[in-house]
Amino acid sequence: PEGGWGWLVCLAGFIAQFTILGIQNNTGILYTTLLTEFKGNKGDTVNPISRFLHAAWVLSIGLGMMFLFCPITSALCERVGCRVVAVVGGLLGVLGFLLSSFVKDLYILYVTFGVLWGIGSSMCYLPTLRALPYWFRRRISLTNGIVTAGSGFGTIAMGPLMQLTVTYLGWAHTTRILAGVLLLCAISALLYRVPPKSPIEMKMAEEKRHEKRPFFDFAVLKNKAFLVWSVSLGIFMMGYFVPFVHLPAYALECGIPISKSSTLVGMMSIGSTFGRLFFGKVCDHPKVNRLYIFQMAFLIIGIAHTLSTLTTSYVGFVLYMIVFGIFDGCFVVLLGVLCADIVGLDKVAEGMGVQFFFMAITCTAGPPLAGVIYDLSSSYQIAFYAAGACATLSCCLLFLVP
Repeated sequence: PEGGWGWLVCLAGFIAQFTILGIQNNTGILYTTLLTEFKGNKGDTVNPISRFLHAAWVLSIGLGMMFLFCPITSALCERVGCRVVAVVGGLLGVLGFLLSSFVKDLYILYVTFGVLWGIGSSMCYLPTLRALPYWFRRRISLTNGIVTAGSGFGTIAMGPLMQLTVTYLGWAHTTRILAGVLLLCAISALLYRVPPKSPIEMKMAEEKRHEKRPFFDFAVLKNKAFLVWSVSLGIFMMGYFVPFVHLPAYALECGIPISKSSTLVGMMSIGSTFGRLFFGKVCDHPKVNRLYIFQMAFLIIGIAHTLSTLTTSYVGFVLYMIVFGIFDGCFVVLLGVLCADIVGLDKVAEGMGVQFFFMAITCTAGPPLAGVIYDLSSSYQIAFYAAGACATLSCCLLFLVP
């Protein structure tokens, strides 16, 4: 089918990305609150890795688990379906936020906010990409663009909401409100379903169900092009979340008031929303080489990270985040599509799980390492140079993908 109920599946994916990535992309706002309410120290010169072990780790574990758990999420989707996985994931996230609202120790937040919320977000996020190929072929890039635009709109909407709640209500009430928002994600996941199968497809599915398959299938790594692809993504993700977590604090140090610095991630989302819709449409054209477009996005993101260190003005940071956002939109739209192009539709489930596993390892470490760099140098610029270098190196590695 090319649509039908698939448009409701598309809506469910949009809502999930709106809530999940709307929260994840605004973790920089929560970071400053963690430092204040849990007595963290951003730049302790006596113990320079204190930030690495505390507030930044809480948020990075949540980000990393969203990707690290993807191989398991993919296997669960294969066995019990996207609907069950997404509903359970939404409820796990709600539980994680509610428990976090009562916690008084950062170390416990590693489990309640980091692990529970991270696993729940993974179980909600991956079905948004896995469910679409069942319903769309010709419009797959466009529908991916529509679904992933949800994270752009979500980041724009959730940023001011989270800033208002942490400013006037504090950490505990903010996490309870986020739990209520996330409940909408669990409810909308009930819209997931697969199209009815023909008798031949039902017979093939039954035979496949009785095959003994490993729960984790890393056989796709025998595909050398996919191995290069996964390593490239892992390097890129080392610097990907650095602006999300650290740019608000960096802007504050440059003299930009918090009322403006907290809007910067939202500006990125405006550009990202445009990029997802634009590149989603463009990359469906048969004459467009998706991999070249993807490489171009990595290169421009790397340049943007590097040049961001030359400005200290609000306008300069806005321009940086809009450019970053436009080509981040390209990255997000083509992430699942290119995975399918490289490994084939029959292996896309295993491929997406493995690629997210590679991405998880480095994206978890990236923001805390940037924090360590700050504590040692008292400067965010080196961290943004490193983020730019990671994106540029990833672009170059992709030339090895045929």
